[in-house]
Amino acid sequence: MVQYLTKSTWLQICFLLLLNHTLLFSNFISIVGALFMGLSYTTNYYEIVIVGRFVIGLYGGLSITIVPLYLIEISPANRRGGIAIIHQVILNCGLLIAQILGIYAFDYNTGWPILLALTAVPSIIQLFILPFCPESPRLLFMKGKEVKCRQALMRLRGLDDVDEEMKELEEEAKEQRQSEKVGIWDVLMIRNPDWKKPLIISVCVHAGQQLTGINAILFYSTELYELTGLDDRQTGYAVVGIGVISIVTSIISIFLVDKFGRRNLLLYSVAVVTVSSTVLAFSISFQYRFDWLKWISLGMVYLFLVAFHFGAASIPFVIVHEIWSQGPRAAAMSISAQANWYSNFLVGLLFPYLKDIMNGYTFLIFAMCSFLYTLMTAFYVPETKGRTFEQITASFKSGSNPNSTSKSGSDDPAGIIYPAGIINPVYQPEDTESTHGAINRSTTDTYL
Repeated sequence: MVQYLTKSTWLQICFLLLLNHTLLFSNFISIVGALFMGLSYTTNYYEIVIVGRFVIGLYGGLSITIVPLYLIEISPANRRGGIAIIHQVILNCGLLIAQILGIYAFDYNTGWPILLALTAVPSIIQLFILPFCPESPRLLFMKGKEVKCRQALMRLRGLDDVDEEMKELEEEAKEQRQSEKVGIWDVLMIRNPDWKKPLIISVCVHAGQQLTGINAILFYSTELYELTGLDDRQTGYAVVGIGVISIVTSIISIFLVDKFGRRNLLLYSVAVVTVSSTVLAFSISFQYRFDWLKWISLGMVYLFLVAFHFGAASIPFVIVHEIWSQGPRAAAMSISAQANWYSNFLVGLLFPYLKDIMNGYTFLIFAMCSFLYTLMTAFYVPETKGRTFEQITASFKSGSNPNSTSKSGSDDPAGIIYPAGIINPVYQPEDTESTHGAINRSTTDTYL
């Protein structure tokens, strides 16, 4: 919880220090937290563990916010989604390594401080690597460092000619200078009516991600496997299997997100999660009568994880960054991520009690939440793949088509086709020739 309560502060810091410098600074926080946790056993003070976890929470709020933002900022538009998902892949690799070390490498009673102290190892490695990584071209341009911005683009693209992207950044900078500074309260109060739809989408995709019950499976996997009737050895293999599945599916999704689109992956991902949660609820509840149902339960857990990591695990972080303009983007990312962690906290708090009361039927609650998430995605979430900054933000203006690829927000001047297939009955004719001419003449579409 600490990491997202401090997220807005970290976003402000990163714009002052630049993303790369902020990440470099954050590693010192991680090392301090790791030292506190690692020394807790030696000092025999449990309070040191609490302090260490608090410090690591601060580091988590910074890194899990800035890393995907940095990846998206340095990515070309046609590879933006796939590169952003790499963050999720590396997170899953870290989880798998921690699971293997925790189960097989370290003694439960005395080895846990060493496992906690290993948090410092990746941070030490980053201290030597990050100084050689290019800074975000967009932030460099916003701070008036155009020469360094061009140099960063040339390094990232491997090209000498980056004039087109420089023009796009210039247009975005002009728009940002003309707009007022936007805070979290401004977005929550919907100061601009065009923010209403993206705010609802941002909060729903992040809250919905947790309300699918993913962390009920991850946090309480051992207890869940006890419900399925697995012994200790089988449980260890099953936990490691979760990590392997998460990594493999996340890697595959890298190649799918920019081909099939964000909305499609998210839609099919959550739909399959709904089905697997429903079957899991009944298989756990009736396995006392049929022993073979424990393998159905395990299969449904794995199907859940495969489907979840194909879309729901990473797409919300990509979409939220893409549907907001530069001004309110930082505040919107903070709000949506806090919705994610508040939902995470709620699931972690209530699941043990619900499990004791409802047993396997607890997953029917998650199935219903996933079903509502599926409907929300089908009817409200726009496709952002390959679309420009102006096209996406214009699509949320009143009377516009969220899935339009034109600046005006409408592909068809005779009517607007919405994701549900409904034709907009309210259409006001306009000078389409001049509008479309202006669009065709524009060479400064700004990609996120």
